[in-house]
Amino acid sequence: MNIAIAALAADIPDGGAMANRILMLSTGLAALNHQVHIVVPYKFKPGPLSEVISGVKIHWGTYAKPAEIFTWGGRLRKRILLFRTIRKLMIGGLDWLILYDMGLDGLPLLLLAKRYQCLVASDNCDTRVLSIRPSLLELLYVVSYKLGHYIVTPFLDLNFAISNYLENYLAKIAPQVPRLMVPAPVNTAEFDVPQGVANNFRSRWGINHSLTIGYFGTIYQVKGLEVLLKAAKKLADQGEDFRLLITGNAADHVGLRTSINALGLGEKVVLTGYLSRGDLIATMAAADILVEPKIDHTLNQAAFPQKLAEYLATGKAIVASAIGDIPLYLKDRDNALLCRAGDEDSMAKALKILLDDQGLRAKLGLRGRETARNFFDHKIIARRMENSLSIIKSS
Repeated sequence: MNIAIAALAADIPDGGAMANRILMLSTGLAALNHQVHIVVPYKFKPGPLSEVISGVKIHWGTYAKPAEIFTWGGRLRKRILLFRTIRKLMIGGLDWLILYDMGLDGLPLLLLAKRYQCLVASDNCDTRVLSIRPSLLELLYVVSYKLGHYIVTPFLDLNFAISNYLENYLAKIAPQVPRLMVPAPVNTAEFDVPQGVANNFRSRWGINHSLTIGYFGTIYQVKGLEVLLKAAKKLADQGEDFRLLITGNAADHVGLRTSINALGLGEKVVLTGYLSRGDLIATMAAADILVEPKIDHTLNQAAFPQKLAEYLATGKAIVASAIGDIPLYLKDRDNALLCRAGDEDSMAKALKILLDDQGLRAKLGLRGRETARNFFDHKIIARRMENSLSIIKSS
């Protein structure tokens, strides 16, 4: 089959969870001998606007500087660029178009697909909620997203859902459209990092002989980094010897540094800043414990962490909040330690258990890697997708 995945906001290939999910789904399908395209409006590094990565052809509309896309003109332009590129692919013959979490912006592409007799699916990975004091732009995003559920979703040929929460929601608003659960895909082989490489990164960050807790997410409040910091403070007050490794955009946030200093954790925390994909994986492998500290929030009920699938693939012990679909895959003291969402006392207790028990860390790491291979490997997920796409196409 000839398949295209379209996304309005993804920074391919260097973005975070969104980019990783799209790439993993695409490379999984390409490994099954399908012709797969990823279409995104903007490329942020100079270079060709069409490139093959891991058997997938990436199409960028144009090169742009990040600041340019946040203007009203930039937002309109990216929709036009996406439409034009998709139209070219459809003229050449496209079997499936998969819209990534697009809301009402998927309507023009749905109408275009109907014209060219192309089937359309949607990858539903999140929900939209307003903050306490939403901006006009945020309000428009949420309204567009909700309208898309009622105007676009019922007329699709297939809906993918990353969680049971979203699968149940889709069943209510579009019961006639087939649905498939598609959890977070990961290339488990990519996380087979030699111990020597991990040791080099421990040396690089000055954590040679320290037990290390790793957080590889964002600073958004619902992600729970503040909870992790408070749990780390409790551990430090108890005399536990550890280092807390924080990477990504969280490490570049001035407010985070203020919180770290206010908690007296300056000597415990290592902030790496942005890391390339290869360095990020190696740094994960350098940690002893990986943490997914979600709070109790609708966004965490609806989404499923792409990062958690990657954590499992590393074979490291994991502490995670028991929220959303996480307890469907993680069982306490079997392949992870679970704690109450948003509860720093519960998280501190789980972390202390792992800091003090090397044998349990090893056991959970091995069982976690088995979980990644059985449930989240991108080729296994791609086969399930292929089956649904093929059945609907032939019907």
